[in-house]
Amino acid sequence: MCCAEIQKAFNAQKECFSEKVTSATGEHGRQFLIELPKGSSESFCLIKVDKYLITNAGVEKCDFVFRRCGNSDFYFIECKGRKIKKAFSQIVATIGHFQVKFTIGKPQIYGFIVASEVRSPKNNAEIQNLKKEFANKHGVALRIESNKLIHRLT
Repeated sequence: MCCAEIQKAFNAQKECFSEKVTSATGEHGRQFLIELPKGSSESFCLIKVDKYLITNAGVEKCDFVFRRCGNSDFYFIECKGRKIKKAFSQIVATIGHFQVKFTIGKPQIYGFIVASEVRSPKNNAEIQNLKKEFANKHGVALRIESNKLIHRLT
């Protein structure tokens, strides 16, 4: 039900979507997980973007998008090696693809990069600048973690 609107807007195949899923695994086993509070009935739509929803080879796009069905938040996820700036660019491009089809405000947009290795993201100026740019121009927050990123809902 939550996926149907996106499927229609993009004229996409059903295999692009999974209902009621809270995890995605990208290249080299990198994982993004949504952890729900005990007893939560929150549901999500997982959208496989790269090679599924957006198939054009020359177009930048991230790997996955989750749509939170209860409030229409969108989580843009890129699983990447070490090229954090490239991952950032792919997320921003995918946000643009979705904003063409839907009215999505900054308070509904979250970015997540699951990289192979992130060295001290709190002290890395480049990462801090990307996080600030994301928060100023694109969405609520950008999180960057190594190999596995767990987004806990409260």
